[in-house]
Amino acid sequence: MADTRRAQLVTVAISDSEVFGRLAATGRTLDEVLADDTDHMAAVRSATTPEARLAASRAFSLVGLAESAAEELDLVWAALNTKGTACCL
Repeated sequence: MADTRRAQLVTVAISDSEVFGRLAATGRTLDEVLADDTDHMAAVRSATTPEARLAASRAFSLVGLAESAAEELDLVWAALNTKGTACCL
């Protein structure tokens, strides 16, 4: 019997995360943040001014948010591509 399914319900979603607004504000992409190998925690510790400490702390936080968002996006993508079917817009 031929497979006649036209659609499949996928119960995954992309959360509304503050990372996307923060990325837009910095003009950086998720990939750029994830590829940055700066030790932001070391930068927080070595900061000599409150402004430098705040900037390093924000960068550290952005990396954590980006990692979480990337994991979620990977899970959603995997769910959309189950059983060899692809979702194309």
